[in-house]
Amino acid sequence: MERQRFLITGASQGIGEALVRLARERGHDVVFTGRDEARIAAVATATGAHGIRADVAVAEDNQRTVDACVERMGGLDILVNNAGVGYANPLGSIDMDRMRALFDINVFGLVDLTNRVAPMLKAQQSGAIINVASTSGMKGAAGGTVYAASKWAV
Repeated sequence: MERQRFLITGASQGIGEALVRLARERGHDVVFTGRDEARIAAVATATGAHGIRADVAVAEDNQRTVDACVERMGGLDILVNNAGVGYANPLGSIDMDRMRALFDINVFGLVDLTNRVAPMLKAQQSGAIINVASTSGMKGAAGGTVYAASKWAV
């Protein structure tokens, strides 16, 4: 496989970190985002990937991230929308502010970043967008209504 340029969100731990490691092991260029500076630094040091402190729920962060991909890698081939948060509370006691914050990250931030990347991929007539969802979107659990709804939207 030829060298690809990846942007992986929510990659300072978990699935995102594993994807950064795998892509780098296979010789690809990677820019990744996260919100925890110490974890970002640890992943960047361990992998040689370029980490950016960014919140997908913040439009300016998304633009800054795309700009960094162009500056550091000359563009982008693969966007992995991995950033996400969870929240569980039973119906009747859902905190609306937490619900909005979850949707801002899990859904609206994903769409905003995708809207910023898609024109680039279309212009080069190649690329891929991978959205990391959850089985919770298909099969909810008690107290997981808000999270399940956000992952169904993905």
